[in-house]
Amino acid sequence: MEENDIVSEEMIKASRARQMVLAILYKAKEAGIPDKFMRINEDTFSKLLSPEYHGKSEGVKEFAHSLYNDPEILLNRDFITIDGGNYEARKMAGFAILFRMIAYDKSGMYKDCNWLINKLQTINSMEGMTRNNITEELKPYGVLYVGEFLKKGFSPHFETGRFFDEIFTERIDNSLPTIISFVDPISNKSMSEKADDGDLNMDCGRYLASLSVTGMTTNKVLRIRVKNI
Repeated sequence: MEENDIVSEEMIKASRARQMVLAILYKAKEAGIPDKFMRINEDTFSKLLSPEYHGKSEGVKEFAHSLYNDPEILLNRDFITIDGGNYEARKMAGFAILFRMIAYDKSGMYKDCNWLINKLQTINSMEGMTRNNITEELKPYGVLYVGEFLKKGFSPHFETGRFFDEIFTERIDNSLPTIISFVDPISNKSMSEKADDGDLNMDCGRYLASLSVTGMTTNKVLRIRVKNI
């Protein structure tokens, strides 16, 4: 192969790589990721993790490395839950994971949980959008990030939890992962223990109620715990 051919091939590869990066950045922006939370690197992500949960120094680095280099860890879970730390830490971790999954050629969307609750607890249509419209819109995204779930935001006088269950059921049936960040720490109590203590509230729906007490990573749920930053 002549030198000019080699140069031309390298230029083509560089152009394709740039187009791929631009496509990912466009999809990330469309998903609602703010500019400052795009392309959070592995080292920065590892510094968000709780060493008490994920293990000291080497533990958090190993966990971050696995998330950034093995797509199956994220793509094969029904849910990725994020808790602990403060609002900024949870938000950074959630957007970092959402961006990674978009980079794996997934469509994505971020919605604040309180925004969703307010919309789904509004009976009348909003600018032509009904509760059913919103529910149907959120079902097919390759990855959905619901930020800052807080159980007390759900009213017992509406069927908001049912709409969330409908969204999550459809997504699970179609192997579409959902990221959820939790304002309150995820409890290590079992569902029966919480029921015995009188603090099991199902207004948010069965999935969110169950996830709020799923303290360990399973083959269905990946738990990420962060620290204050």
